[in-house]
Amino acid sequence: MRSARLATLLLSSSVLLSACTESPATDSSTTSASTAENSADATEYRARTELPPEPQPLTQLPKEAFNSIEWIALLPEMDLLALQNPPESLNEIEDGSAEDVIASQLSSQVPSGGVNDSNGDTTGEAPTAFQQALVSTSVVNDMEGQHIKLPGFIVPLEFDDDQTITEFFLVPYFGACLHLPPPPPNQIIYIHHPEGVQVDALYDPFWLYGTLETGIVENSIAKSAYRLRLQHIEPYYE
Repeated sequence: MRSARLATLLLSSSVLLSACTESPATDSSTTSASTAENSADATEYRARTELPPEPQPLTQLPKEAFNSIEWIALLPEMDLLALQNPPESLNEIEDGSAEDVIASQLSSQVPSGGVNDSNGDTTGEAPTAFQQALVSTSVVNDMEGQHIKLPGFIVPLEFDDDQTITEFFLVPYFGACLHLPPPPPNQIIYIHHPEGVQVDALYDPFWLYGTLETGIVENSIAKSAYRLRLQHIEPYYE
């Protein structure tokens, strides 16, 4: 069992632009041109560094406004097909091993027995579709902006002395990213919730309600391909 340490998220928070305060007087056309040039530079910088857009204020919605989905809804068709057709070598995985546990967990999410193998092929050959799916950051673009309800387990990233968690990953099975290797990035959701959530035990699942966004968040624990703007959270129920 390996212990996971908290990591600093690798997202830039803001861009500081500075300009000389002492400059020759200019006419309005020169000022306008300069403003346009600075705006273009800022846009180019944001595109080059892939900074996330500033979030708009959330409109609070009732729980009934969120559609319940399953984790496989976050898998693009090609990744889903790859996970449905694992290589025959996976039959050699030892029962009860970490790989076997992960395989069992993912097979419950993916129809026809898609699995996850934590030991990639290092023979130098081109990766198979299955191996690519295990580390895929591809997303379902139609999920952008969708109001969803999804069950999962919380992997804390940031919390205070009162154990109030303000940043965390949501994963489809217990132990992912902690005691077991992480699932594919498109099966991990990053959540930043300044109000914080309280979790008595990490093995307790929850229902989360929020607006889904696409975008990479990566730290030393895992990489996620989705983000969720959380509105409601409650203990899991059937």
